[in-house]
Amino acid sequence: MKTFNKVKKQKYIDRAVLHRKADEIVQGLYYEGGKGCCVGCLAHANENAHEELEKQTGIPEWLSRLADTLHEGLPDGEYQKWPELFVSSVPKNTTHDDFLYKVKAPFIVFVLKSNLENFDHDRHPDVLNAINGSIELWERDDIYSTSWNAARSAARSAAFSAAFSASESAAESAAWSAAFSASESAEWSAAKSAAGSAAYIKLRDELVRLLKDMS
Repeated sequence: MKTFNKVKKQKYIDRAVLHRKADEIVQGLYYEGGKGCCVGCLAHANENAHEELEKQTGIPEWLSRLADTLHEGLPDGEYQKWPELFVSSVPKNTTHDDFLYKVKAPFIVFVLKSNLENFDHDRHPDVLNAINGSIELWERDDIYSTSWNAARSAARSAAFSAAFSASESAAESAAWSAAFSASESAEWSAAKSAAGSAAYIKLRDELVRLLKDMS
């Protein structure tokens, strides 16, 4: 399934702009009474908003869930602009494999490499190994193959073990991020990594860069 064409893309950009100008973009709910979050306002759906947006536009569900997570972490003045920035950045006529290799995998690697800066490697070698294992996983060119799935199971086990044994909050957060990465949850990996609005802005900017680079 490909993402929307030029006409449909403009429809969703216009929808996002109208909601922003009407002060209807909020945090904490999907879509009620004409107000909602990034995904809710784009899909005009409350129940199953992420799945509904994929049906309407072709944007993968995992990507809209990531966009939703970033929306909830962005500060006031930024989250209101996020729906139109997000949908404007999504390229037209793009397949799910394109998003997987050009956005999801490199975004997860970006999150994981950012985590390497946040803890003492000598004190937490198991966390370091877990993160490096997850990075290696997402840098492969055979994602979702049988051998990749086997490697994912090993990386996930190592990351969860490191998370439960980490003795410092920064190391534990990094390990949980690696665990969620190995579980293919880009949104939870990002959420575990982010601490404060500046971190969410950094993640947003990287996602926008990756999406625009696809065009």
